[in-house]
Amino acid sequence: MLSNAGQVFRMAAFAVQRSKNWLAIFYHKIKSKRGTQKAVVATARKIAVIFYKMMKEKIKFSPLSIEKYADGFKNYEIRRLKRKAQSLGFQLI
Repeated sequence: MLSNAGQVFRMAAFAVQRSKNWLAIFYHKIKSKRGTQKAVVATARKIAVIFYKMMKEKIKFSPLSIEKYADGFKNYEIRRLKRKAQSLGFQLI
């Protein structure tokens, strides 16, 4: 049984794919790896977590800039690739 809140968050996630913000980038990243349905659910969960935190802590939403999100993702990918290279026995210069 699906809840109304879950449906609302999924609708918001589906709508965010056409926007120009960091959640849209997140959605498209997941969509390219796992497919549309998984991307909608993952983005809906992210929106729900943001909503819950806003309600619980009574704070305003302060979205990340696209550049800040992209930089963070780039740094994460670099660290991940370095660990992968090290686990395979390569030494990066």
